Amino acid sequence: RDEGEDEGIEPKWKPAMVSDGLIEVCAITSGWHAAMIMGYLKSGIRLAQAKEVIVELFRDGAHAQKAAYLQVDGDAWAQRLPNSRNGEEPVRLHIVHAGSAIILHKKRYRISKE
Repeated sequence: RDEGEDEGIEPKWKPAMVSDGLIEVCAITSGWHAAMIMGYLKSGIRLAQAKEVIVELFRDGAHAQKAAYLQVDGDAWAQRLPNSRNGEEPVRLHIVHAGSAIILHKKRYRISKE
């Protein structure tokens, strides 16, 4: 949440654009959710739009999930989560928008049935 933003008020999202200089922060809830996103059936849950993002990750206790599955700019990885109850420091990710690049993609073709 931005400083000064009231709790309970829905944020006004700007349309996602490659050239706007904003980072889109989204979440997925499960592997099924990820599969549905890849199949264009659902979208990620929008959390924030920002010029820079700082995220601290940790787990609270022995039975909590030991890793978080993250993706930044198309690169995915499993991030080990330190246990805060053992005095381990949280993992801190500082993500900034570093400009934009031309993105190459295949053109979608329709196959006509004759």
